[in-house]
Amino acid sequence: DGNYSYTFITDNSTIYSIQFDLSFYDKYLAEFPLLLSNGYAFSIFCKPATLDEKKSFDEGIRNTIFMIVWKQYRYCGDDAVLLFHCEPSDNRQRQRHILFGTWFRSVEFSHEYKKESLEVEVSGEVPQKHYIGYIAKKTNTKIDQLEEEFDKFSYFMIGAKSA
Repeated sequence: DGNYSYTFITDNSTIYSIQFDLSFYDKYLAEFPLLLSNGYAFSIFCKPATLDEKKSFDEGIRNTIFMIVWKQYRYCGDDAVLLFHCEPSDNRQRQRHILFGTWFRSVEFSHEYKKESLEVEVSGEVPQKHYIGYIAKKTNTKIDQLEEEFDKFSYFMIGAKSA
């Protein structure tokens, strides 16, 4: 069905779930065909063993997550696009965005991929910043058009979330 999920547990019993969902954005496919025809909602969920557990940098976690990303491209092809949106419910989306960017730049094969992201502020009673992005192989034949469609898609999605 185009959906994939990987789970791993760290030495300190933190559970990570990495998910790729091909159908998540189906209803927007007609409007954003380049981005979504082989576009996966890419999610990373983390459940610490205890609520008071402090998170620290763990190279093994970074390496495992990006090995899973690399394998996803091997299965889905160079035209796959991974779309991510940093979860804002606990107001730590900026930290997630920075950490993911740092991890991405530090992995050995990052030069083979293009990672783009935007910070979008949604106005309201309490303005909220959202971080949304994508990862695509640089060998994707439509890489240049993806960025333009991504910009439109990002503002459309964030606007839909705030409505």
